Amino acid sequence: MSAEVSDETLEVNPRKSLKRVLKHLRDVLKKIKEMDRHLNLSRIAWMEMRGELSHPQLQPFKEELFKFLKRAADFEKRYFLLERNIRRGFDRYMKSKGLSRVSTPEYKSLKNAIAEAVITRDGRVWAYSFDTYLPVLSSYSPPPGLDGKRAFEEISSSFAEEVDSLYGEARELLK
Repeated sequence: MSAEVSDETLEVNPRKSLKRVLKHLRDVLKKIKEMDRHLNLSRIAWMEMRGELSHPQLQPFKEELFKFLKRAADFEKRYFLLERNIRRGFDRYMKSKGLSRVSTPEYKSLKNAIAEAVITRDGRVWAYSFDTYLPVLSSYSPPPGLDGKRAFEEISSSFAEEVDSLYGEARELLK
């Protein structure tokens, strides 16, 4: 027996690779549609690094695939930047209402929840988060007298244009 590996074992099956890529793309598109923050783009990149997309029949598809992945990566980056800006906006808002930055689990959880709620436009998040955490947060400093719904609406309106832009980008990627 020879220690050489035959060319047949190194050959890429384009059909199998394409099926895997399409499965990963369906997952990415589903996450974009749901405005999820983690798109798992690395799975397709790993396929490329392992040479699974190197078959000549896959070359035209691969070019289009990587154009899409670049746009999806830009979308993911903008999502994270918007989320960070919303958290900073929340810090400014709470400070302006008399509740200085408190480093508590409640404050951090509320800050993360409102960023997700603004981007996904899910009112259930603020309802639970504000009602649960504001009473706890007010005990750390003078009561801010914040109404959770009003705070959510004010922060939402501050970032409405950026969120709309992100939604537009998601719709464009889903075409």
